[in-house]
Amino acid sequence: MNRCGFFLAFFLFFFKIQGADWPFQSSEVPQPEGLILNDDGLSFDAPGGKIIEVSGETDAYHLEQLKKFFKTSLEELGWKKKSSKEMHFERDHYRLDIQITKCENKRLKISIKLTTE
Repeated sequence: MNRCGFFLAFFLFFFKIQGADWPFQSSEVPQPEGLILNDDGLSFDAPGGKIIEVSGETDAYHLEQLKKFFKTSLEELGWKKKSSKEMHFERDHYRLDIQITKCENKRLKISIKLTTE
């Protein structure tokens, strides 16, 4: 692993990531406003590899507003919604699964998983 990759992995694992440090490229997955990523909410496809799963919370949206944000933004980026009830999208050879749940503190918990087919 090169020095830059090691530093990035170290930083992501040991420091809390705020919304400004969105791990996906903006052309892959849009970043919701006010999202605070969880310390343990990152998964990689391999050590030093691509981030495939993130989770965090936001209080900047109501549930339906956040679903609409993702649907509209992802369709603008070429993603196709594959389920009328679930937040499952596909583009090229990728699948994007988004789960949004209400927390007790009136925040919304978001889990985003990007996989290849």
